[in-house]
Amino acid sequence: AAREEAAYGRHSVSSAAPAHSGDRAAMVASPAHAAGRMSTPPTDAPSVHEDVWTREETDDGRVYYYNKATGASQWHTPNELYTSRAFDAKHRYKKNDLIKMPGSARAICHVDCVTELPFRGNALVQELETEVGSAIDEGRELPEDTTPKIYAEQILKVTIVGAKELRDTDFVGAKDKSDPYATCEIVGKPHTKFRTATIQDSLDPIWNHTQYVLEYQEGEKLLFKVFDDDQPAQPMVRRKSATDAFFSTDDDLLGVLELGPEHIGKGIVEEAMFDENDDDDVDSMLNVEMHFEMGFPSFKGGLVTDAIYEIERAYPDFEVIACELPDPGSVVVSFDNNFKQFGYQTNFCGVFADATEILRVGCKVEIAGQRLTVANIADLTPEQERAPRKIRYVYFEEMLKATVRDGTPWKKVTREPAPGTNPNRVIIWYDYLTQCVTEIPVIG
Repeated sequence: AAREEAAYGRHSVSSAAPAHSGDRAAMVASPAHAAGRMSTPPTDAPSVHEDVWTREETDDGRVYYYNKATGASQWHTPNELYTSRAFDAKHRYKKNDLIKMPGSARAICHVDCVTELPFRGNALVQELETEVGSAIDEGRELPEDTTPKIYAEQILKVTIVGAKELRDTDFVGAKDKSDPYATCEIVGKPHTKFRTATIQDSLDPIWNHTQYVLEYQEGEKLLFKVFDDDQPAQPMVRRKSATDAFFSTDDDLLGVLELGPEHIGKGIVEEAMFDENDDDDVDSMLNVEMHFEMGFPSFKGGLVTDAIYEIERAYPDFEVIACELPDPGSVVVSFDNNFKQFGYQTNFCGVFADATEILRVGCKVEIAGQRLTVANIADLTPEQERAPRKIRYVYFEEMLKATVRDGTPWKKVTREPAPGTNPNRVIIWYDYLTQCVTEIPVIG
């Protein structure tokens, strides 16, 4: 890694990291910062990679990194500040903009984390330059990662689609109807219970609630129940019993359905009449879809770089696609009366500061139907710092084609996978700020 002299100086790897160690190291405050040896960076500290990280130094010249979004600091270099080609002689990841070098470095060099060290003729740095650099130049294979590979496992995916002709248990006028929600659990495993949202005043609710049932074993049965939520406006009551931890026991039961192995895993919508219904005159039905997928549940919540590395190591012929969670969007705002009155007409606009945390120079945003490239995100002025909700100016490489006024929606443009399924593809959804996987990656 010392061979790659990017804009951040020379780098090396250390098996005795001064901060925290262990595979899939998280962005947590380091002991050095907690002990006060690292000074809190100034608000105008230079940005690294135009991102949330700033590169700082201790009094004795040691480099550390500070995360402006989370307030955390760490010795080892953040994942997003590396390129993936330093340890890859074949350059298989050129088309992938995601960074995975720290995960690769830990696996190949058998170390816990990657740390930037001052370059002063360090013997470790020189040794790495010789060993790793020559291997890349000569096209030799680097040491193989001998840790066990993580393969996909079969997991059950359940979608509670909806119900039909439910019993009405609310008798307050003609307009008031049942407020149904559904639950699902593995028979004999009450701790696996999950529930849908409550649909107000409906006897034919549509939930489309999907969840993976990770503990399901072949041959087991699933138990579905539908209730009338008698207190929809109040939070669920936490019970002392483990089986009813998040479910109120005061709600009216509208129906019970138990499905066995002959129904599970067909991959179709199963429409079945409830086994138990208090009203014999009502033929209530429940629609559910259940099928098996091959996925990697252990990667959910971990670093996206580690998930990419491990999946590509186990399935080298697969296409592994990492997609940032879609941006819910925000609106254009102003604190200057001139812009409030006439709008923005050049190459910038005002946005809430917290909405810019997911932006970086070079990324695309969409405003009023126009796609623009972020050129700079201005620092807060003293006047903006005093505002109840801070506003920053975002500058673009292109000019606005139309006047943009306060309240105009905008959002970051994120990568979208190609539609359809592919048996040789894995899609990984992750959160940009934490760089953690948010959903179970599945094949297809």
